[in-house]
Amino acid sequence: MDISHLLRLRLANQQLAYSPSQSVPDIVSWLGAVQSQEFTDAKWSIGQRIPGLSEAAFNEAFNAGTILRTHVLRPTWHFVSPADIRWMLALTAPRIKAFMRTNDRKLGLDEAIFARSNTLIQRALEGSKHLTRPEVAEVLKQNGIPLVSNALAHLLARAEIDGIICSGAMRSRQHTYALLEERAPQSRVLTREEALAELTFRYFSSHGPATIRDFSWWSGLTLTDVRLGLEAVKTQLASETIEGNTYWYGPSSADGGTFRDQAYLLPNFDEYVVAYADRKTLLEPSYEGPLHMQGAILSHRTIVLNGRIVGTWKVVKAKSTSTFTMNLSRSLSETETGLVEQAWRDYRAFYH
Repeated sequence: MDISHLLRLRLANQQLAYSPSQSVPDIVSWLGAVQSQEFTDAKWSIGQRIPGLSEAAFNEAFNAGTILRTHVLRPTWHFVSPADIRWMLALTAPRIKAFMRTNDRKLGLDEAIFARSNTLIQRALEGSKHLTRPEVAEVLKQNGIPLVSNALAHLLARAEIDGIICSGAMRSRQHTYALLEERAPQSRVLTREEALAELTFRYFSSHGPATIRDFSWWSGLTLTDVRLGLEAVKTQLASETIEGNTYWYGPSSADGGTFRDQAYLLPNFDEYVVAYADRKTLLEPSYEGPLHMQGAILSHRTIVLNGRIVGTWKVVKAKSTSTFTMNLSRSLSETETGLVEQAWRDYRAFYH
């Protein structure tokens, strides 16, 4: 296996080049979790993996609670399946809390305040009430919870991490919060060892071939925990060593699925980019541009041709229509240009 073959397998396993999933909850469950702090763009991350899906259909699935949005894995929002949310929170919450602790202290937030805030939020949402961020803030203010600086964001994130709240149905364009116990009453509960094994197998099956460093970055877990998880499931995985690095993946992906030349217009923080500690393998060897800078690749919408990033793109909106511009690292052939234009038509069809 070489890097080109590795990238083909990733395209297939991430269900970009090969998409057996037919529903929004199916693809989220397969991937384990999908980073989603850029909510509108994150919809397209799901949409391009399910041929024919529309934004309206995604919104219907999200509002119905077939997928949920919460802080899990790393300290940012992810889409996650209701069936997986509790064990995934239990596994990754301690690391997220540790990451946030310094800023919590700067904001004067301690365990007593978090406990009180959680209780107030829980009472306000009981009975299947879905409240917006300003409405939750008003509840806390009226009960003497200080909301200096970005304390509200920390209080809401903590309520998510503690398994009190998760996403509710959208109210027009406003996000709401709902009680997790009311949105995911059938959520699975696993022991820590079972959860480690489950998340490890899920990641390498859906994101592999990948290294243990990649999995540690994606999951927010320590390398020690990652090695424990891998030890539990490695007999169910395959591995290859490329340029001194060992990559693990699900054996069912060995043929790369049905692979054909294709272009992808990826949004910010798409799983194909964000799920790996080493992202330079995604760039064409001849690439020259800003994406070599640390973290820059995450903050750009990227153009991918046959697994390699060849540039970035932006949407240009006009009064009655929209188009896109590209910043390319090289010239595209006529065939490649046609593939990119088809990707743009797919993007337009999803949002319209």
